[in-house]
Order: sequence, then structure tokens, then C-alpha cells
Amino acid sequence: ITYSSGAKVVLSDVLTQYDSKNSALRLVNAAEITTYTTNRVIEILRKHMLSRMSAYLTNASRDIEAFLSACSSDSVGLLQPAEDLGGVPYTFTLEPDEQYPFERVRLYLARRPEGATRSAIFDDVINK
Repeated sequence: ITYSSGAKVVLSDVLTQYDSKNSALRLVNAAEITTYTTNRVIEILRKHMLSRMSAYLTNASRDIEAFLSACSSDSVGLLQPAEDLGGVPYTFTLEPDEQYPFERVRLYLARRPEGATRSAIFDDVINK
């Protein structure tokens, strides 16, 4: 394909590889998985807002754990184990904030999305 920046070879694209939008073979890129998991965790945090701090920590943590666990199940496969996370697909902590421990929580979330391969670099060298 010739672009304004020069000629490029495109082998395939995630959005056009399969004709059906609901195909079981449709792949998702890592940025979409990251955005989806972030938005869902924010929804969980909002859902439990204005409850007692102890109940908030327990209930929100439970729901976040259930959601992330489902995302990392073999049938869904959005999150995969990562070496830098100790071999698990995600980790999070939800705890009271140091400055306002009676009214604010702090969430730390790390995860490893399993997205589609979106590009390949092919370095071809011919030697004599």
C-alpha cells in the first residue's frame, strides 16, 4: 500500500481480518482491553460510593477481584500472566488514602492485556 509517507506492506488488520463483527475469531487490541478494564473498575468504584469505609473496601475489592478474574479466565483471555507481576495476570490494592483515611480510598491496578498482534517488523538482510 502506498501512503503519503511512502510504500508500506500490510499483511492484515485486526478490524478487517474477519468480515463478521460478532465473529468468535475477532481479536481485540491491548489498548481496547486496557480501556475496557479501566472503565469497568471505575464503574465498580462508583457503585459502592457513599457506603461505610469498611464495607466499601470489602465490597469493591470483591467485585474488582471477580471482574478481573473473569477477564483472565481461559474462555475470555483478555488478561494473561506476566513475569513482572509475579506470574499472575493482574494485581490490585484498594486501601484507605493516607491523607484522608476515613473518607477516601486509593486503588492501584496493574494488569497484562493479551491483545491482537497489530504489526510485524520484517528485517530482511541479504549477505554475500
